[in-house]
Amino acid sequence: MRRRLRGRERWINFLEEACSQSLLFLLFWTKILVSLLLLVVVFSLLLLSLLEIIFPFC
Repeated sequence: MRRRLRGRERWINFLEEACSQSLLFLLFWTKILVSLLLLVVVFSLLLLSLLEIIFPFC
């Protein structure tokens, strides 16, 4: 019976660790995706402003 409890405790610890690792993984990738999205927005705004400077009459 004691072995079962230890096995259960090990399994619970493994699940908690896996969940925290997956949450860290998701947080990491969402940070990367948000920063890439911000870069795309900034570069598109810069490109639009350059186009307006080059072609002001359109």
